[in-house]
Amino acid sequence: MKKLSSARFLALTSTALVSVMASHVHAEETKIEEVVVFAYPVIIENSATPVEAPPAADGADFLRRIPGVSAGRFGGHSLEPYIRGLSQTQLTVLHDGALQMGSGPNRMDTPSTYATIDLVDQVIVHRGYQSVLNGPSAVGGTISYERNIPTYNENLWTSAKLGASYEGNGGVERAFGRASVGKGSLVAEGWYSIHDADNYQDGDGKDVRSAFKDKAAGGSFTFLDPANNYLQFTYSHNKMTDALFPGAGMDSVLSGGDTIGVKGLFAPESSLFEEVRLIASFADTDHVMNNFALRTNAGMLVETKTSSNTYNAELEFDINAGGEISTLAINYRDITNNGTRYTGMMPSAVNVSTGIVWPEINTQQYGIALQQTRAIANDVNLTMGVRSDWTKVSFGRENIAPDMGLMGMMPMTANMLYNQFYGISATDVSEHALSGLLKIEWQTNNNINVYGVVSRSNRTADATERGFANQMIMNGNNSSWIGNPGIASENHNQFEVGMLKIGSNWSFGFSAFLDMVDDFILRDSARGQDGIVMTAPMADVYRNINAKIMGFEMQTQWQISDNVSLHGDIAYSYGQDRDRGEPLAQIPPLQGNIILQTNIADISLTTGMRFAFDQERVDTNPMMGTGRDLSTDTSYAVFDITAHYDLSDAVRLQAGVRNLLDLQYADHLNRSNLLDATEVQVNEPGRSAYAKIVASF
Repeated sequence: MKKLSSARFLALTSTALVSVMASHVHAEETKIEEVVVFAYPVIIENSATPVEAPPAADGADFLRRIPGVSAGRFGGHSLEPYIRGLSQTQLTVLHDGALQMGSGPNRMDTPSTYATIDLVDQVIVHRGYQSVLNGPSAVGGTISYERNIPTYNENLWTSAKLGASYEGNGGVERAFGRASVGKGSLVAEGWYSIHDADNYQDGDGKDVRSAFKDKAAGGSFTFLDPANNYLQFTYSHNKMTDALFPGAGMDSVLSGGDTIGVKGLFAPESSLFEEVRLIASFADTDHVMNNFALRTNAGMLVETKTSSNTYNAELEFDINAGGEISTLAINYRDITNNGTRYTGMMPSAVNVSTGIVWPEINTQQYGIALQQTRAIANDVNLTMGVRSDWTKVSFGRENIAPDMGLMGMMPMTANMLYNQFYGISATDVSEHALSGLLKIEWQTNNNINVYGVVSRSNRTADATERGFANQMIMNGNNSSWIGNPGIASENHNQFEVGMLKIGSNWSFGFSAFLDMVDDFILRDSARGQDGIVMTAPMADVYRNINAKIMGFEMQTQWQISDNVSLHGDIAYSYGQDRDRGEPLAQIPPLQGNIILQTNIADISLTTGMRFAFDQERVDTNPMMGTGRDLSTDTSYAVFDITAHYDLSDAVRLQAGVRNLLDLQYADHLNRSNLLDATEVQVNEPGRSAYAKIVASF
């Protein structure tokens, strides 16, 4: 078993241990490529091969066992990650540095669903606001899915990884491959994966509409030199089709698109610049959802077509000034969201527009940041950072009327809907925000790391919060979903402390956080409250409130013997509407994992329990609050078992059973329904056996 030295351990982390359900693998004993998970600030490095992690529906599903990371389920894939009670654009999700936004307002293609985890080398998770260098809007954290940069080798070399898996509940089939070839200054790499799933059954034996098909392909060219300078060009294509979503008014017929990226590193021979890093990307993503192609529908046919085009660029300079290294970062981001809803009487003629749901909303952000870490005493480091962001928002189709209105009503432009609910029209917006961070880290003489962070950060409203214009009348009720063009940006004032203790065969980590949010962007029901001129409790609107989110994460690990280890973690978030004195909706309950790992000869056996406590702090009444929580949720404990075996130095086999006792349960987090704004809670899969094989050459 591979053990992590204290020196390496402390160099990588300033806080606590995070473990995923996977064993350590000695690098000299296997050729199988590792996936490394880093989670900051409550972190320890834990390396595992892809075969050791159970098959994951997408990138968010893979992250669910990391303390402080939860996920809301809407279907078989496209889970929505939550970190410390925050989600969606409160988190930044990157793919090899590229910013690929989901293109559907109903979040049927969350950014994490574009991460094919079997083709990823490392996942880096920052909880909370840990650096001003992570770009604008990353107030809740950053998730980065990355492939390793190859190293220079003047000789011709090749490598490949092939794998496949099958899961019984839902008949989930996966196959993937990745190959590289290089010589000297040039390395070429290509990858491909397919993922096909039918509907699964929950613990009560009921079918859950969760089928989907997913294909991903891509390649890269990397130019490098012996000094580890490099320039890499990457292209990737994702296509998800025939995705069913239970309880939703529509299914996803198509999601996906193309991403082009470039990143590089250059260490100039300069007394001023230590290192220069570049990341730039363009992502063109489309989404089509309707209520007829994948289900029986005898009524009016509805289809929504949306798109998201995203440019992202960052240039970082490590500057040596007076013997201290400071990092200067310059950011640019440009996101355009566009979408139209159509209707018709025949599937071949759904071409009459009934709503401009995303009226070509363009958000441009320019930012500059400076951060420095310096030693202020023996074993004490201080990190200081400041960033400034400028945001410009414009609307392109806010006064364009659709071809027809709903139920014989007059066609409504987006501006007419904004006036109906808020009494305002869309105008160009300019914002400026200052963010800052102070972090102190102290490594004591007895292997204890202690840290504290104080930060202020800002997040501008996304296109849905600022300008979504989905008019909907269902059963005589106004159940529209309307963004607020006058919404203010969020300001997060965060405080965090933590510690990590490393013993000879054990470790314990703990962190606690408090986030006092001014102008928190709340998705609320329209009750004629301050700033809302429409009374329609079944309709969804956005408004600013003052909020508080606090909680903790705790992790422990005990190496009981050379062949037996025990891991445990727990996380809790508490959300409060400070204005009303009531709970915030959609806050995960106290939850965690207990994992026992045993190695016997060439077999590694992992047994785990995933658990969640009751969530009684809910907001269920749209007449008084948001109504976004369906109900209080009861506790659960789900047991999993996994075994893996090395067939050879290059081939590894895994088999396991998830939800061993076939428990019927659902996570607390809901998802919304585009057609009538109804919240939907989807049951997790029941008992499911799987097998997976990976070969690396």
